[in-house]
Amino acid sequence: MGQKDTLKTIQLLKASKRPAEVAAGPLPGSTVWQWAERTTARPPRQTDQPAPLTQGSQQPSGGFVTMLARRQNMARAIPVTSVFAASFVLHALALLPNCAPAKAVASKTINFILEEQGRDGLWRGLASPKVPPDIDSICCVLASFGKWNVTLDYDLFIRRLLGYRLDGGAFFTFVLDTDPGIVPLQNDIDWVVNANVLFFFSSLGHQLPEVEAYLEEVVVRDLFTGGSKYYPSPFAFTYCLSRAVLDGRAQNLAKLLDRLSWYVRSAQESDPGFGSPLDAALAVATLLNCGTEPHRLEKDVGRLVEIQERDGGWPLACFFEGPQGYYYGSRALTTAVAMEALAKYQSRQP
Repeated sequence: MGQKDTLKTIQLLKASKRPAEVAAGPLPGSTVWQWAERTTARPPRQTDQPAPLTQGSQQPSGGFVTMLARRQNMARAIPVTSVFAASFVLHALALLPNCAPAKAVASKTINFILEEQGRDGLWRGLASPKVPPDIDSICCVLASFGKWNVTLDYDLFIRRLLGYRLDGGAFFTFVLDTDPGIVPLQNDIDWVVNANVLFFFSSLGHQLPEVEAYLEEVVVRDLFTGGSKYYPSPFAFTYCLSRAVLDGRAQNLAKLLDRLSWYVRSAQESDPGFGSPLDAALAVATLLNCGTEPHRLEKDVGRLVEIQERDGGWPLACFFEGPQGYYYGSRALTTAVAMEALAKYQSRQP
């Protein structure tokens, strides 16, 4: 892409940045929202903080708190700004479009993400000049925008993103030709990132056969079971790939769902609770995405509800590792995935 083409692309991408309007859909979700807001089932905390996805806990900017830590256990974490976590919140809220509080939170979240769009028309997972735009955040943002019918030139983004692949195959993680940032980076290929790329592209009906072949190899060879370059937990991959198949309509990889479901159940044999609260939510959401019948998930959903905290949200846990070796997580993100699982579970009840 030449310099003039790049500048034209940036202008077009930026031209679409405006206050967002979100459209309602058919799925009722008040019961799930009440789960997330409940405070009466347990004695309230002394701080009496609102649930992590309610309007009371949403930051004035429209975003949600993400935490950064030097250790994976998230000890001594500090808050940072992240559109990446907000995109997962937005995806979960799309399952509750007829719920007025969810729609209000989503509108603010969309406008927050639009305000965080860079001068190059792209997004960074973290609001930091030291980190360049990343394909993961861009695709998760765009996929979640599509769920809320946000008006953008999605085909323009697709044409641009197709230039960031290894020999026309799997996608790199970072966009280094517009603003490489201060941190020296090796542009790795991560299978969770590529699952999220597939999620966005497939949701618009665009085929990525090379990415599908790459992800199929990852599953068939069990490469994902030890985590990925940027995602320590294998459940991040099982969730993101199964989400791409179910919610993104990447049906060519539906044949892999049984394998993902089998892995989740096998991992549960050594740890019935799946590990961290986020892993529990990712695992249950994976099983639902893979088509597990609701009556086979009663105990799993029960455990997920049991670890819900007094303010209605779910605990902080690490989700990904950044290029500088820091770990990141968000209560809002954990809560979003848990709510997604509960919403899908509820929608399939007879």
